[in-house]
Amino acid sequence: MKQTFCRILLLFALFAGGDLSAQEFLWDVQFDTRFDNREYSGSKLATSQTLFGARLTPNIGLGWGEGNSLMVGGDLSADFGSKHFNPRAKIEMYYAYESEKYHAVAGLFPRTRLIGDYSLAIFSDSTRFYDNTLEGFLLQYTARDGYVELGIDWDGMYDRESRESFRIFSSGAIRKGLFWGDYAFSMYHLAGSEQTMGVVDYLILQPRVGLALERIVPLDKLSFSVGWLQSLQRDRIYDDRFNYPGGLQLEAVIEKWGVGIREMAYIGKNQMLYYNRYGSRLYTGDPFFRTPDGFYNRAELYWHPVRRSDIDLQIGLVFHYDGRALVSQQTAQLAIYLNNNSFRKKPKPAACSEEG
Repeated sequence: MKQTFCRILLLFALFAGGDLSAQEFLWDVQFDTRFDNREYSGSKLATSQTLFGARLTPNIGLGWGEGNSLMVGGDLSADFGSKHFNPRAKIEMYYAYESEKYHAVAGLFPRTRLIGDYSLAIFSDSTRFYDNTLEGFLLQYTARDGYVELGIDWDGMYDRESRESFRIFSSGAIRKGLFWGDYAFSMYHLAGSEQTMGVVDYLILQPRVGLALERIVPLDKLSFSVGWLQSLQRDRIYDDRFNYPGGLQLEAVIEKWGVGIREMAYIGKNQMLYYNRYGSRLYTGDPFFRTPDGFYNRAELYWHPVRRSDIDLQIGLVFHYDGRALVSQQTAQLAIYLNNNSFRKKPKPAACSEEG
């Protein structure tokens, strides 16, 4: 592991080289507010509650050379309706390198830097919204037909009460014509603290293949995919060997004029074997994937009335069937993205002169 970190640091040092003479003041700010009403009383796998809150993530920094930048800022969030003032604040500070194909980030950086498509079994909607700052490294390569990314998120430091923990994650995709394939991977290592002994290992991998037909039909999206969810799990205190539950995941998406249906079915074993012991501390995916009956269906009806690079508004109605009960969820999320390029005027085209 030590040699791996040294290689990553060397790679960042090579990226950082460049001309320091060209400097630029940089800033960006992101605002998110999310309403999530979960009517789950009929299911024993998830808790009924309403999550309603907002987040502001401002950053400023200095850019230099060809694609280098150093940013500092914070992540501020609060839940609506609390009788007590309950803001949460976390500092962000990171170095970033960007070129046409390569991207790299080191430090405490926002989750929006990720480009991978991760299964809800790995990162739930709640995790994506409430755990917005990652701590570690991120490397990305993008090309015309695909991408790959690799990251490390160190979210727990060993001390008297806090357990040492980190996640290594990766995602990649390739597209050829109407066909595409991708994968998502996460390895979470939950170690002990001075007060708590034990180590839990949790690996999950999802390879998929799919067919995208929107190029040949009058729809904005028409996609079908089949994938496999495979995990390896071991609580070293209680288990002598790894457990490896797996299952088939089928998905279909159809969309026109911002209105769409996203259907997902999981057929397989419980993907969260130690949920009753560790809960969301270990499992950051949707708890419905721990279905004991071997089947989980998620049907989402959504509307994107606004979808731009600077403003995104989405409203959704989600139905969950956990093998025994049908429950629902209503969501609405507004996201605003602004940076130092947002208000720059585009150069006017040169006037054409007419000869008389």
